[in-house]
Amino acid sequence: MLMDLLHGLGVNQTVLWQMVGFAFTYLVLYFLLFRPFFEAYTERVNRTFGQAELAEKYIEEAKVFQRQYEEKAQELNQQFKNIFTQSRAQANKMSEEIMMEARQKAKDLLSQNQSRMKIEEDKIRKELQVAASGLSESITQQLLKKGVAQ
Repeated sequence: MLMDLLHGLGVNQTVLWQMVGFAFTYLVLYFLLFRPFFEAYTERVNRTFGQAELAEKYIEEAKVFQRQYEEKAQELNQQFKNIFTQSRAQANKMSEEIMMEARQKAKDLLSQNQSRMKIEEDKIRKELQVAASGLSESITQQLLKKGVAQ
């Protein structure tokens, strides 16, 4: 009865051979193709997830190093600013000292030159007074000579 039913469905005796052929082909494909493929796939997935975790770890470490670098860079920048400010203040102080010294020297030179000029002026006045008195005597004598001669 089962055979009649199968025969009525169009199933004949080659079904058994077809099933054996299919099972053999499936086993060959399983061991030669499917199994190596799934093993490689599983290994790749495991490596990828392991690499992803490792990459995340490295990214976190890089962020920590970046923060440390930024903090140290800010500290160095602040130190450079402090050094620059101190150097500038020292340079301004030295500049002021040099300017004050130069002003004082100029003032001293001016007062020395003024005192020399005063001395020279007094000397020239005395010479002019002597020369003026000599000149006036000479003019007076000449006028007297002209007056006597007339």
